Amino acid sequence: MVHRTTTSSDSILGDNDPNRQLAELLEAVRVLQEQNLVRQQQNEEHQRLQVEAQARETELRMQLEEREREL
Repeated sequence: MVHRTTTSSDSILGDNDPNRQLAELLEAVRVLQEQNLVRQQQNEEHQRLQVEAQARETELRMQLEEREREL
């Protein structure tokens, strides 16, 4: 069994185990990467919908102009 000396920073920072801190940092990085991926996918979907909406608007404008010419 390994005993370690308690430091004054333990009471402020909690567990001072570098392996645990590294594991927590890696988990935080993983969560942030996952959130970033979700945001990126949402942005791509938003952009796709914008392109579709612009195409539909152009199509409707052309139809309107054609009908106006027919009148």
